[in-house]
Amino acid sequence: MEELIRYIRNYAAENRRMYTLFSLDRVEEYYRQDPETFRRCLLACRLMIDLHVPVDAQEEDELLSALLCHGLADARLIGMSSDENIEAFYPASDRIRELVRLVVARKYLSDEKLKNYYDSILADRDAFLIKLAERSNFSANLHGLSIWDARKYVQQTRAYYFPLCIKAKEQYPELYGIISVLMEKMRSLTDVADILSGRYQEREIALTREVLDLREENARIRGLISSLENSRA
Repeated sequence: MEELIRYIRNYAAENRRMYTLFSLDRVEEYYRQDPETFRRCLLACRLMIDLHVPVDAQEEDELLSALLCHGLADARLIGMSSDENIEAFYPASDRIRELVRLVVARKYLSDEKLKNYYDSILADRDAFLIKLAERSNFSANLHGLSIWDARKYVQQTRAYYFPLCIKAKEQYPELYGIISVLMEKMRSLTDVADILSGRYQEREIALTREVLDLREENARIRGLISSLENSRA
């Protein structure tokens, strides 16, 4: 993780991305409570740097800063209950605060509200890039997922992210190549997660059959014992 921090810090310093430098220093102490979330945000930030997204210097700076910061809200490491909390933590830029509000994960939403959430992401190019980088970089966390989370990843990616990407290609033609590359990455990840889920399901079915067979055998043995006891009586 230190190598990732150093890579981002050096890039930001060399290119005068001051918001990014500020955010990296600001969030590090909070992420000590949840290093896995920090690592995911750092990986997504590095991916965004390496993609050379066609944006100007200020937009890239705000984009990278929001990528680093939003995981804190996702992981509930800072309060998101009021604008005052957001204002206090993200004092650097109105735009960064706006991006954090847009992309922070929503829980327990109805299908309609979830659709509205993704529609609002699509309407903002930077917010879309943040969610796409985060989702397509999920390989770093795939090995640690429970089978239920792996299934959820596959379902969400196919239900929301692929359609989102198809629409974004039309809406943001300048990102067509980048979206195509990240879509292919997501497709590979969903295929792997699908295989893992399928293997688990097959094993689950096999174990269920074994349990049922053992129950039948147990019932048969009990029946034999009962017959022997009755014959002795």
